[in-house]
Amino acid sequence: MTNQAAPDIAAAFLAAFGTSDLDAALALLDEQATIDVPGDPAVPWTGKRHGHAGALEFFGLLAEHLEAEAFEIDKIVGDDKTAVALGRFRQRVKQSGDTFASEFALRLQANDGRILDYLMLENSWIVSDVFRGAAAVST
Repeated sequence: MTNQAAPDIAAAFLAAFGTSDLDAALALLDEQATIDVPGDPAVPWTGKRHGHAGALEFFGLLAEHLEAEAFEIDKIVGDDKTAVALGRFRQRVKQSGDTFASEFALRLQANDGRILDYLMLENSWIVSDVFRGAAAVST
C-alpha cells in the first residue's frame, strides 16, 4: 500500500469516521484488524471485534444506539507504526434521550497504510451508567 505514518492514517480514518464515510474508514482498516473498546459487556458496542465484518458490526451498533452530538480531536501524535488521538465526544442514547460525554484516547497501530489495531479508551463507567439507565427505561 503506502508508507504513510500512523498519525496521517489516524487523521484520515477519523475524518472518514466523523463524516460517516464507512467505505473510506474500512479502506483504512486491515482485513484482519482488531477493534477493541473495553467496557461493560452490557454495552453493545464494547468488546473486541475482528476484521471488516467486526468493524461493520461495531459501526452499526454505534449508529443503532447513539447519536453523536460532538466529536473533537485535540491532538494526534505518534510515529511510523503507532498513533494516539486525544479528544472528547458527547453522545445521545437514542432509546432514552440521555447524553454522556467523555474524553478519550484512541491508539491505532498501523502498517503499510492500514490500521491493524484500534483501541479506544474512554470513561467506560459513565458510558455504562447512562446506557444501563437507558436499558432500564425500556424494561
